[in-house]
Amino acid sequence: MSTIENLEVDRSFKYQFYHRENSEWLKSLDFFKEEIKYLKGLIANVNKKNTSHEVQNETFIFNRELDNLAGDIDAVNQSIIEEEWGFDDDAMGKDFLLGEEIYNRHIVIRENFQKAEKAFYDIKHRLYRFLCKSL
Repeated sequence: MSTIENLEVDRSFKYQFYHRENSEWLKSLDFFKEEIKYLKGLIANVNKKNTSHEVQNETFIFNRELDNLAGDIDAVNQSIIEEEWGFDDDAMGKDFLLGEEIYNRHIVIRENFQKAEKAFYDIKHRLYRFLCKSL
């Protein structure tokens, strides 16, 4: 196989890889959204049981952080969906040759997903530590 043929196989594979990665990210984002609902429920429970000013302030901050994170998750989710819509047209129009624009866009989506994932786990772990002290 020539170098050009190898390149075409590699580019076609990247579409498949990017699609697979997008699918996994979408599942994770759905999980994060469901967990955020659950965490907000825990916060509401703490607010009912502990009405101290300090606890109320902390829960307000956690709620705001979770709301911001939910917005970030929605933005990443939308970026992934838009990329997936573009894959079909772009792939068919270029004989599955992955262009630099798609590569660069996917890298940005990956970075944004990783930021949201890190933020999710950071908030979740901080919230659990707070809940252990507050209940």
